Amino acid sequence: LQMVFSYHWQFLDFAKQYLGYKYVLGGKTPETGFDCSGYTRYVFKNFGHSLGTVAADQKSLGTEIEKTNLKMFWREIYFFEIWRI
Repeated sequence: LQMVFSYHWQFLDFAKQYLGYKYVLGGKTPETGFDCSGYTRYVFKNFGHSLGTVAADQKSLGTEIEKTNLKMFWREIYFFEIWRI
């Protein structure tokens, strides 16, 4: 359990170091800047997890769940559909 907890903090610490980097549409690295999916892909890749290149690809890797069953777990990404009227 302690090893998992330690890994959790390593993951978060790694991800936090890139907060505030320049937003660049299609950006995938710290050198070029990130867009949202580029940032998540870069962070997860550092820990051996392969994600798709764009948000739609990343969303398709997951399983749809009802919002009432939503629980926050580390190393997970949640996508929400937003409807504008």
